[in-house]
Amino acid sequence: WILLQPPSSSPFQLECTRDCICLLSNWEPRKEGTFVLDHIPEKYDFIMIQNMRATHVNSEIFEKFERRRLINASETTIEIKKSSIRSITFKDKSSFSSVILRDTLLRSIVFGVDSNLREFTVDHCPLEQLPSTLNNLKSLVHLEITRTQIQAVNLNTLGRLPKLEFLLLSSNRIHSLYYSADMELFPCLLYFYMQHNQLRSINFNLFNTMTSLTDINLRNNSLTTVSGALVSSSVNSVELTNNHLISLDCCGWRLPRLVRFDVTNNKLESLPRCLERTLTNASIIRLANNRLHLDEMERFRTFTQLEIIDLSLNMLSSVTLSKETLPPNLHMLNLSKNRLQSITMPYTSNSKRVTVDVSDNCISQFKLDDVPKEIYDLLMFRALVSNSLSSFLLTNNQLSSLDCCGWQLPRLHRFDVANNKLESLPRCLEQTLTNASMMLFANNRLHLDEMERFRSFTQLEVINLSQNILSSVTLSKETLPPNLYMLNLAKNRLQSFAVPYSPNAELRVDVSDNCIKSFDVKEVSKDLHQLLMFNNPIDCTLQYDVLAMFESNRSSNCVYTTATC
Repeated sequence: WILLQPPSSSPFQLECTRDCICLLSNWEPRKEGTFVLDHIPEKYDFIMIQNMRATHVNSEIFEKFERRRLINASETTIEIKKSSIRSITFKDKSSFSSVILRDTLLRSIVFGVDSNLREFTVDHCPLEQLPSTLNNLKSLVHLEITRTQIQAVNLNTLGRLPKLEFLLLSSNRIHSLYYSADMELFPCLLYFYMQHNQLRSINFNLFNTMTSLTDINLRNNSLTTVSGALVSSSVNSVELTNNHLISLDCCGWRLPRLVRFDVTNNKLESLPRCLERTLTNASIIRLANNRLHLDEMERFRTFTQLEIIDLSLNMLSSVTLSKETLPPNLHMLNLSKNRLQSITMPYTSNSKRVTVDVSDNCISQFKLDDVPKEIYDLLMFRALVSNSLSSFLLTNNQLSSLDCCGWQLPRLHRFDVANNKLESLPRCLEQTLTNASMMLFANNRLHLDEMERFRSFTQLEVINLSQNILSSVTLSKETLPPNLYMLNLAKNRLQSFAVPYSPNAELRVDVSDNCIKSFDVKEVSKDLHQLLMFNNPIDCTLQYDVLAMFESNRSSNCVYTTATC
């Protein structure tokens, strides 16, 4: 790297690093001239200027820097940051390919004609309006103007830019957009991002002339009204998250390539009108954190490409999950944090992996009755049957019992019933969920020693029985599954404990926060990897050293504590 620092009377400093970037600090061009730029080797095409001591800047001061690199066909970048400049003017035929202005006092920006500028970024300054000369930048591809005081935008100014592909106008104060309805805007624009502004309404007809547009992002505004019909053969993502929409009318929309539709965190009381007729090829629909309360699941049935539906954080008290409501290729259905009191799910979908989340509801019963006759062939003993379900979450509900008899879930890996009111393990668990690798029953009311029921689970790696009321458990060759990796028994009521057998050398057992008063270290299996006994009347926490291979390397000091039950 190169370091150039003049005598103390001149405070600027130039440092050029191996990654072809030069940092120029504390430069005052009016007093110190531009000779410092002549010392930048030609291979360095990125100059970053920090704390520039000037109020008004004309790009002519960089003319030599530009010209030398133009001869070598280099793409040059200038970044001015943390400086007090108030205006900047770019001369005609400027050869900079990228300009970044960050953390300044800019209020005026002027562009000359015939510029080669491809990327322009302005961030965090008091600029109050878009530069009127932006339409001179015929080569501009990427435009970012963020964190300014701009309140209104005339899109006619930007819409004539023939090569613009990326437009980001986020975190400003924009409340109004103006454009000519009869004018074709942004012929090459791909990304339209105007998040974190103050828009209250928008007419989607605006986007219909943008023939290349793929992404529309209007999240974090104050939208209460969306009018017009969005018609585009190229748009694949529409983002309306974090607004104030009470209703949304999609009738008249035509979006054959739409993949993602997100209206999370609004005030919708029902699904958007005509959703099922106009967004038929969507694969992701997110409507979380609204005020949905009607069971409208049947409207999703026609979505043949739909993989993810998020209806969490709404006010749904019931949903119908059947062959008539669920799309055929669904992978994820999120119904968590609603007001569901019961759920019936005899049918999932045709996809290979399905996750259904009904956590944090008010479910007090889980029944599989009242199954429509036309889908009875999918069931056995009116039980849950699926060749694709891989994760089943029933956490944070009110279940006091659960009957798994008749279930057929050969691909289920995770079964989570934590934070319910179960008094015993679900019926037929060991016959129907044989391939599960993770079973979580924490924070229930389990009090019976039913460890022998886990023995037949050949794939089971994690069992969590913490925060129950178990007073005894049997850990032996007849109870522990062969591939168990973690057994959590913390926060129960165990008074004595023994683990004479470990099915493998990786097993970790946690019995912290119990009432264990007596314990014989000699009866602990030498294959046990770790035993945690913190906060018991006796603490015999054991663990192997990472490299240890023999019993002598085990820490085996027991400590009597003041822990009480």
